[in-house]
Amino acid sequence: MNVVHVAIRTIFIVGGIAAVFLIAVVGNAKGEEVIFSEGFEDGSNTGGWSYGTLSETIVTVGGNPDAYFGVTNYAAPFPLPRTTQVSVFTGNYRSKQVTSVGLDTSIFYVNLGLTEGRPMSVILISYNETPTDYSDDWGAYFVGPKNIPAEGAGWDFFDINIPSQATSLPPGWDFIRFGPSSPTSFDWNNIITDVGMLSFHYGHPAMMAIFQDWDMGIDNMRITMELSPGDANCNGVVDDDDATIVAANWLTTDASWKDGDFDGDGLVNDVDVTLIAANWGSSGTTVPEPSVLVMLSCVGLWLLTRRTHAKR
Repeated sequence: MNVVHVAIRTIFIVGGIAAVFLIAVVGNAKGEEVIFSEGFEDGSNTGGWSYGTLSETIVTVGGNPDAYFGVTNYAAPFPLPRTTQVSVFTGNYRSKQVTSVGLDTSIFYVNLGLTEGRPMSVILISYNETPTDYSDDWGAYFVGPKNIPAEGAGWDFFDINIPSQATSLPPGWDFIRFGPSSPTSFDWNNIITDVGMLSFHYGHPAMMAIFQDWDMGIDNMRITMELSPGDANCNGVVDDDDATIVAANWLTTDASWKDGDFDGDGLVNDVDVTLIAANWGSSGTTVPEPSVLVMLSCVGLWLLTRRTHAKR
């Protein structure tokens, strides 16, 4: 117990020493805008994006730019690229302060050529606490102001605002049921705090359409959040998991936010540790795990020692 108390004292004393310096360099240490974008480079597919067909694949050239996630002979009335895994694109949008989601897309070929008048829409889907039972899923959707690109028109971009801080259904949004067991009454707060799947819908979700064969691609799948510095895994909470990420990437160069570089200097170092300390407990986290405290306290002692020597 004494070790834990000493570790906590060390972390926050060090954080206090660095506070004035950080304000000068970083400015506001709260609510930093973070944009996570999946460009499918080197085979990456954060979120497990899928069209729901076997003919989908990551294509290494021809995207916007370079790699993209493509599909051929995709038989569907509306293309529905969506996430299939827990990731930065899912979870508690309110705590992550999500402000928008977006993608780039290009339609290479449609056998019937029916693409006009189809607005790009977004659907936030709830698993209704039963991820393996799709019969009770439901969602909230928004129909964007911009139509999907025409066949052969090249890449176009779409960004849709997400009112994650609203406490009731926002204007322009509506609910949708996906199965016979889906609820008949809905609560915006339930879905915005537990998004199970993010889906883009190439048309109005409440409208009908005939099946067509699509050759198309998506790229730069993105989500914009306002996160507390220290939230490396972008889940809206500064906690043990974030400290572990910083430890694993300690002194890494050419680093990004997800590696633990919260001040944008490309390096995971003592500045980033003090930001974790300053924001520890954001979104309700309490005391760090003892193993994480030991790691942070060692870094804190190193930082304190280095600054003490610098003054001599």
